[in-house]
Amino acid sequence: MNHDTDDAGLPDHHYESIYGREAMHARLLARLDAILKRMDERTETLRVDTARMAAMLRKARPQEG
Repeated sequence: MNHDTDDAGLPDHHYESIYGREAMHARLLARLDAILKRMDERTETLRVDTARMAAMLRKARPQEG
């Protein structure tokens, strides 16, 4: 049985009643870890986009002097 796919749709209280509190906590921590990884990826994407836009603005500004 593959818990990652077969049990993904179980509500937490059903999951806990079947596998126990420790398993439910591990499942919750895995979900939180996945969320944090997605946030990190989005933050990096925003950093790259911001740097690219800042470079475009510097090029677009008229040169003084």
